[in-house]
Amino acid sequence: MNPLRNHRWAATLQRCLLAAAAAALASGPLAQGTDPVLLEVTRYAIEGPNPLTEQETQAILAPHLGTHRSLNSIEAAAVALEGALRERGYSFHRVILPAQRPAGGEVKLRILQFPLAQVAVTNNHYFTSDNILASLPSLQPGSPPDVRVLARDLSLANEHPAKRLTIHIKESQKPDHLDAEVRVRDAPSALTFLALTGGSNDRDNSVNRNTGYTRLTLGYQNSNLFERDHALTVTYTTSPDHFDKVSQLGAFYWAPLYGYHTTLNAYWTKSDVDTGSVGVGTQSFDVSGRGEFWGLRATHALPKWGTLTQQVSLGFDSRYFESNVASGGLVQTTPVGSRPLSLRYLARHEQAEGGIGAYIEYVANMDGGSSNDATAYATARTGAPQGWNAWRYGIDAQYTLAGGWSLVGRLRGQETSDALIAGEQFGLGGVGSVRGLRDRETAGDKGYTVNLEAHAPQTAWGLTPYLFYDAGRRTYVRSVPGLTDSESASSIGIGARWNWQKKLEVNASLATVVDGISLGATPASDSGHTKLNFSLFYRF
Repeated sequence: MNPLRNHRWAATLQRCLLAAAAAALASGPLAQGTDPVLLEVTRYAIEGPNPLTEQETQAILAPHLGTHRSLNSIEAAAVALEGALRERGYSFHRVILPAQRPAGGEVKLRILQFPLAQVAVTNNHYFTSDNILASLPSLQPGSPPDVRVLARDLSLANEHPAKRLTIHIKESQKPDHLDAEVRVRDAPSALTFLALTGGSNDRDNSVNRNTGYTRLTLGYQNSNLFERDHALTVTYTTSPDHFDKVSQLGAFYWAPLYGYHTTLNAYWTKSDVDTGSVGVGTQSFDVSGRGEFWGLRATHALPKWGTLTQQVSLGFDSRYFESNVASGGLVQTTPVGSRPLSLRYLARHEQAEGGIGAYIEYVANMDGGSSNDATAYATARTGAPQGWNAWRYGIDAQYTLAGGWSLVGRLRGQETSDALIAGEQFGLGGVGSVRGLRDRETAGDKGYTVNLEAHAPQTAWGLTPYLFYDAGRRTYVRSVPGLTDSESASSIGIGARWNWQKKLEVNASLATVVDGISLGATPASDSGHTKLNFSLFYRF
């Protein structure tokens, strides 16, 4: 968006009006004689459409009451009010000092607004113009754009998986008006995709030896249900060489509430393997145990705070973990469930060189649901309270360097004072954690992981090489027999990403464990262990 702060016609208009005001003030009785006081201002009266309240307006103008000895000092009141309007998102309003003859210490300020004459949608191939405009409800002909509200509308619209919007505002041919152009980059709303993920064979990995080292996911997504941008994704995941032993089903629903700056999410998954992930397009949903899971989440975009974009979300999950769920040596032999309620706050700052985002989330287990009681928890793990709670947090950062290099950092963590069941513990190991270790090879009640990557410039073939360092730590609040209370792990490695025509995405990484782990009598990924991980995603 391009506010008209420097438009020549607006500046010329303001200069003319100020000149007229100066002439009127100079000819008034207060300007005669030798008294250096030009005017004693006791009140400012506002003409025109004022989006601020009377109380807000007078508070802004209060410092400009009193004695004025020049026109510039009176003009400063108009500048202050216009600056306050701009800070509140009203960038297409101007405040001028009109020609007048002040009486009784009252000076008039006039607010001019520049409404939209027309809004055009361009370059949309798969979504109708009505659909695009419905996702930007604050962009209305006849009204001046509210920059802050429009930024929130645009942020939510660009969460859609199949379209990206940019807004360009310019001077209209209609006098004292603006035109807006919404430029679109979109893709078909219906998508069928195939994903293949896996890693190198590991003779000591009894879990994958029985279920295979690769996972095949077939999925379908429709991101414009009811012509309202609702997105439904369904997936099925199995092992190409162990079809009878691996089955993971997933369904995910995303619904934007345009105009309310809110999204609603729902999911359901069922898995018969202890660890892994269920694909959702190019993203995935981590599975921390065998069983059935569903959840709901509402996310609301808060007004920007300076340069920070903010979100708050409320989530509810229902999880049922079946028996024989292992988590880093802690084996769950009976079914147990959880129903955590979570409240999350997220903030993000963007700039030309990159951006940084962080979130913090409070999670507390509620009553209800299958096997979610004190008896089930006591059986699943000695000392584990059913009414557990935890804090979860994360940071993501990206910075672009000279020469096409970039740095990427990621932090994830969990803090709690409670002994947790296996499925709610913080896990270490796998592509999204410490590469070189097996998926969720060890876990604890609390812990953290750090991932650092240095990305080289993209080659002529579209290949992006990178170096990485992963590290993590997990800790048990209550000791587990045969395992150390605290365990750390780290790895280094190289990798590469490749994208072909926005249809095929390939990622491969080779990691070497620097600081290995110990699982007692169970074979573990110790120092020097090397593991190759790969993923392939294809859009039909």
